[in-house]
Amino acid sequence: MPAAPFLPIKDPEPTEAELKKYWPGIRFTPGVSSKVQERICRFLAKAKWELVVIEKEPDAFLVPFVEDIQRYNEYLKSPEWNRIKGKVLRLHNYQCACCGNRANQVHHRDYRPRVLRGEDMNALVPICKRCHDHVEKARKGKDGRGNWQAGERVLADLLHRQRDEELIAASPILSRSRRAKVHRRKSRA
Repeated sequence: MPAAPFLPIKDPEPTEAELKKYWPGIRFTPGVSSKVQERICRFLAKAKWELVVIEKEPDAFLVPFVEDIQRYNEYLKSPEWNRIKGKVLRLHNYQCACCGNRANQVHHRDYRPRVLRGEDMNALVPICKRCHDHVEKARKGKDGRGNWQAGERVLADLLHRQRDEELIAASPILSRSRRAKVHRRKSRA
């Protein structure tokens, strides 16, 4: 059983007051509907707000991809990463969060500086090579261009299946409907 549940990764959202501080004073050409004007201004205000937040706090927003692959590969060979990886694996008793087998890898769900420093363990998932390959294959996509959300969906599905397996093992008197639901989820895989 994992030491703690893996929570969804969410970015901060601005309040209406924060958006109003960055609301652009744009003059639109006649004929642009007020609804479209509102959406454009909201989009621009949010973009400006995000830039200000990032300047103050670089760890504020999700970073779903590696910006410099060469530096990242060097990081994966560093003593710092080995220390963080070992800590994550020990925290979860070397158990793959997806299938329950022995975990020998750690999957990054996010590449924020605080995650890469090992300060945010929620974004680091102990995982076996087989499950990690499955997640990364979905993440890379068929065209090789990359799709972070697809990888997250596969990871979430694997995590749900593992949780269902643990529930079945822990409860000999599981309701018939719950067993059927678990069986349907397993057969889709």
